[in-house]
Parts: sequence; structure tokens; C-alpha cells
Amino acid sequence: MIRLKDILKEIDLGKVPFADPEAVDDPDAYGAYLKKWNYVEEPNTEDEQAFVNDLQSYIEEPNIHTSQAAHMATVLKQLLPLKSKFPGILDPSKSAKFVYRGTTIPIKSFINSPASLEGDDLTFNVKTKLNAKGDRNFLSFSTDQYTAENFVDMAIDADENENEIVKKGLVPAMIVLSAANPNLIFNPEAIDFYSMYTGGASEDETFHVGTTLTTDKIILSSSAAKWIQNLTDIPAEYQEAFAKLKSLYS
Repeated sequence: MIRLKDILKEIDLGKVPFADPEAVDDPDAYGAYLKKWNYVEEPNTEDEQAFVNDLQSYIEEPNIHTSQAAHMATVLKQLLPLKSKFPGILDPSKSAKFVYRGTTIPIKSFINSPASLEGDDLTFNVKTKLNAKGDRNFLSFSTDQYTAENFVDMAIDADENENEIVKKGLVPAMIVLSAANPNLIFNPEAIDFYSMYTGGASEDETFHVGTTLTTDKIILSSSAAKWIQNLTDIPAEYQEAFAKLKSLYS
């Protein structure tokens, strides 16, 4: 029997990655989930459990230690080639069409792209390359747009950040990727079992591996629209871009 460790060379994942129901808070539910995908249950290897420990720390508090983040990034990258072999655990496209992340992005990276109002949201259909913030070498996304929108609202609600954001020509927005993006790893339906373990609310989380990404869409929520319309103190170099953005809502 060829073990996954023989393929990956560095990490021992047994026969099926993360197929240990005892590693989550609800073993019966996770066992049923594994059975649905015809995956054989097995105890986590030491390598798997080390990753699970870091993952649970990250879910509970994203600002984990640098060494934990580095370890997560290394394992996530090694898992990418296995996504098609174990989609129930590793492929986010099996549970959604798109994934979302709330953040701030440069207004000039999307302002001249085609835009349309979809309900209360302003959507830009644009493929623009963005650099990841920080040095983790991975970013979390959610298959739930509402979860990502909450992070946008957090940026908007922090009044002390407004001048700093606008001064840099940034806009609170959701970046959207196709769930079939080759650099995305982990099916949120599997990750959610570990959210239960930490006692946290499910965020339907998946991960993008790498330091750069290319968007499929950019969405400005209704709360972002109100924030934009109320801006007054805009630096001269960004006034034209923000004026154009405001006009798209009229």
C-alpha cells in the first residue's frame, strides 16, 4: 500500500488525510461525514495531529505564533496536489461556487472595471492581482458571503481607521475567488467540525496558499456604500477615483 507520506516526502497523512473522528468535538457526525465520502476512518498521525493543533489554535485566535503559521503554510501547500483525490476534505468547490474575504484593497485596482448593482451590493467583475497582507503565506476565505461582510463592517466601524484607510487610497471590500481556484485548499464542510471543537462559530473557512492572488470579483457591500458616500476628507490623488465610485451608486 502506497502511503501519502511516500508521495509528499515530508508529512505523514496515513491513508486518508485528517480522517480521525476522535480529533473533533462530534465524532459521530464526523464519522458519518467521512462515510458519506467513502473515506476510511483512522487515527491521526503525529504529523496530522500537529497540524490539527495549529488549525484549532488559528480558528480560536487567528493571530497565532509565527512558527504555527509557518507550519500551517507548509502543510497547506503540500496538501494542494491531493485536493482532487480527497475532495470531501480538501476541495472547497465541492461545497460552494465562490469564496469571499473581507479586507481593504486599493481603489485604483478596480475602479475602471465593469460594475453592476446586484441588490444592495456593487460588484466589479475584475481579475486584478493583489498581494497578500502579512507574511503567513496563506489567507483564509469563507464560502459564506455574510461572514466576509462582517469583516468589512468591522473595518468600517473602527472610526479611528477611516483617515488611515482613505489616506492610502483603500476601500473596505470583499474579494471573491472561484472556489475552483487551484490555490485553495480544504473543504469548509470538513473544517467546520474543528470549529465545533474550539467552541467557535462556524465561518465556513478555507485557505488560499501563496503570497499573491488574482480576484474573480470585488464586491462592495451596502455598508461600504454608505461609508463611501459619507467620505469628505479625501487626498487629492484619490479624489477622482472616489468621485467615480460614488457616482456608481447614483
